[in-house]
Amino acid sequence: MASYSGDGVRVVHDGGAGMVVRLLLVAAALVAVATAFLIVLLRYAPAPPPEVVGETGPLAVAPVEPTSGVPAARRAPADPQAAPVVRAVDRIRARRRAEAAFGNPALYVERYAERAQHVEVQVLGDGQGTVLHLHERECSIQRRHQKLVEESPAPGLPAATKSGLTRAAVLGAAAIGYVNAGTMEFLVDPAGAFWFLEMNTRLQVEHPVTEDVTGLDLVIAQLQVASGEPLRWRQDEIVQRGAAIECRVYAEDPAKGFLPCPGTISALEVPEGEGIRVECGVAAGGTVSVHYDPLLLKLVTRGATRADAIARMDGALQACVVDGVKTTIPFLRCVLAHPDFRRGAVHTQMVEQGAFNA
Repeated sequence: MASYSGDGVRVVHDGGAGMVVRLLLVAAALVAVATAFLIVLLRYAPAPPPEVVGETGPLAVAPVEPTSGVPAARRAPADPQAAPVVRAVDRIRARRRAEAAFGNPALYVERYAERAQHVEVQVLGDGQGTVLHLHERECSIQRRHQKLVEESPAPGLPAATKSGLTRAAVLGAAAIGYVNAGTMEFLVDPAGAFWFLEMNTRLQVEHPVTEDVTGLDLVIAQLQVASGEPLRWRQDEIVQRGAAIECRVYAEDPAKGFLPCPGTISALEVPEGEGIRVECGVAAGGTVSVHYDPLLLKLVTRGATRADAIARMDGALQACVVDGVKTTIPFLRCVLAHPDFRRGAVHTQMVEQGAFNA
């Protein structure tokens, strides 16, 4: 309220209400400062060790020293893609990158397997407690961490490594009570050591090579398991016979980093013959859209030996005609002709390192 003194000077009296308002404003400012400080503290405080399902306590996290000499991949927890590889972990730079991209500076540091092969094991589990493996597939020829060429058996895989892979795959699927067709994927280093990558709980694009070397129909087996039937084979009855290779034909331009090439397919001819299997999802006059994966078809060949399967695949690729869009067919023929591929000496970095550039 206001009043006037005798000399005409206006005097303002605060009263109780004004004091309360001031106190509330000061309190709100203090709360805002405390909240901001707490946010900064939580964001930059060291994260607790991650809990591991099945373990009795937190996972011990060993520090990685910049001078350790161990190649490492740093990845933010929110980033599902492969991380940049560093030989000396620049923690500050990595944390800043994670913070800028995801609003969280926390990091995982993983050992990076150089010149590793991507080898996977096909498994099949029924509802009766039985899990079997249908051997391995080699899938190292990749771009953007997606497979281009797959084959079975994996060439040059030591027997001890294969035994370890198949055993790990079966035990892993059994441990979770897995029912269905699925794939356990691994990285195998040049010394034969291997690490688990992931499990795909479905039939994969490359399952035909397993069907060709085992003689089993995985789609029928999947339906039988889904209807409650037990698996009809014993493990020792599932053997690999001969060799099979699959090539994925994409509407992409390898010379431009495998950039998708949308357009209209003006002509399409696919190969036929003994030992050739074609799974095609397009036809002449069809459109390759920018909205979907540019996979056009899969070519699968089998032979009594790996050399036979390679020769048959090269002929099939040569006979395959796709006009109107660029495809990976010429690139795939370069892969098949490469001496390292012929020897089975492949690894997951070959494409990005330009091993098959014409």
